[in-house]
Amino acid sequence: MASISDEEIHIRINALSATRFENLTLDLVRAVGFRNVVWRTPGADGGRDIQAEQTFSDLTNSDVKHKWYIECKHYATSIDWATLWKKIAFADVQGADYLLLATNSQPSPQCETEIERWNAERRRPGIRIWRGYDLPMYMRIHQEVAFAHGIFDFTNEISSPGVEIALTLSKLVQSAYGAWCFEGKSEFPLTAASALSELLNKRMDDLQTYGFFSKGDPMISASDWPWLSLNGDPSGAEEVGFRAIVSIIRHLLQAEVVECHFAEDQIQVHSSCAGLKFDEQAYKFLEPVLLLARCDAFEAKSDSFFSFQLRG
Repeated sequence: MASISDEEIHIRINALSATRFENLTLDLVRAVGFRNVVWRTPGADGGRDIQAEQTFSDLTNSDVKHKWYIECKHYATSIDWATLWKKIAFADVQGADYLLLATNSQPSPQCETEIERWNAERRRPGIRIWRGYDLPMYMRIHQEVAFAHGIFDFTNEISSPGVEIALTLSKLVQSAYGAWCFEGKSEFPLTAASALSELLNKRMDDLQTYGFFSKGDPMISASDWPWLSLNGDPSGAEEVGFRAIVSIIRHLLQAEVVECHFAEDQIQVHSSCAGLKFDEQAYKFLEPVLLLARCDAFEAKSDSFFSFQLRG
């Protein structure tokens, strides 16, 4: 990757539309380790805000879960306390533990003072900020997000997302070979590997043509996948992204049959014949594919029931 200055990164982020900045923020929230990242109902200002969960183990090895609300503000000016206060009040009513303000700008001096006072008094929700000058650092750490949104220029060098997807493909092929050797059942990982290869080819073409990930052809049918049942109108979903996510979920669960229901912008995936559970290791396996598939919200509602959205 050619060298790019922090100033140039900031210029490119400032040039994004408000919607594309929201999409970048959602992908970044997922990349730093949050789970069940979903869009909330649009606010009064018309923006889409994000809800996510942070889970970790305490000193007794008990699971602790924090609920975060993420407010995206793509502003040309600083953010005042009155604007932030409205979001704090809403997050508090909804029981959020933390409110993260993600902005290409920064809070005003008076707003910074109020944030410091709020956190010093240990009031809920705690307030955290991704300021505009923080974002170049996050783009360098999570280069796959920067490539996906055109913040970094595509080159023919192997990049972070390419390495992650190559490793995922390698694991799928190894799994298929092992299944063929010992069980004679290699179809699950081979189907997933084929779908992922198709998605990877599409995204590499996107980067060469547009400089960022772009939506491909819509889903029409899945007649070549007899194990998949579709309900509703799938035409709003991108075919290559949908196929990659669903086939990998099927492989991870070792599910004989998968049902998908399309309702507006939500895609619900259910399997009643799963042989495995969807655990943290399975999520980490799927995570780089979610970015490549331009997946917005992804939520594991149970070990066999999932909901996700593909970006329009």
